Amino acid sequence: MLFSLMYGLVQLPGSPAAIWLALGALSLILFIWYELLCTCPVLNVRVFLQNRAFTLSNIAAMINYGATCAVAFLLSLYLQYIRIFSAEGAGLILIAQPVVQTIFSPFAGRLSDRIEPRIIETVGMAIMTVGLFVFVFLLPTTSLVLITGTLLWLGLGYALFSSPNTNAIMRSVEKHYPSIAFR
Repeated sequence: MLFSLMYGLVQLPGSPAAIWLALGALSLILFIWYELLCTCPVLNVRVFLQNRAFTLSNIAAMINYGATCAVAFLLSLYLQYIRIFSAEGAGLILIAQPVVQTIFSPFAGRLSDRIEPRIIETVGMAIMTVGLFVFVFLLPTTSLVLITGTLLWLGLGYALFSSPNTNAIMRSVEKHYPSIAFR
């Protein structure tokens, strides 16, 4: 299923893409149907169908990580090939984001125990949106201070999104489903 969907997306807009995408979609439908009929499913699809908070929190995580997954990769290429930093130099600049995330994630997690996690998640996503928007306008002459500051800003957004989102996902399932929520 995953191979067919991914290969079909890679083949777009060519004619074989439609066949691969249809095969992937059909495989997905068959997988969901089979999992719904199984007494011991590999993935309990009913949790997604019956638990709105769980489903929406997972969709928010997918959107968030999908939107931000390429930042480190593309920014490292920008720093090495456009700004002519060594791999080590680029890495030292890029480490700003995970350091801030590491510092603020525990705080965000504790805060999400007291305040509704979706509020904190939303603030985190808004912060990351601003950071990603700034990176849209990168030029070969963009200030290193602006780049590092934006990475720090993104780190704060990641922290405010990730811990509360995980908290929301884990709290939304019953106690006998933690392995499903943790996947």
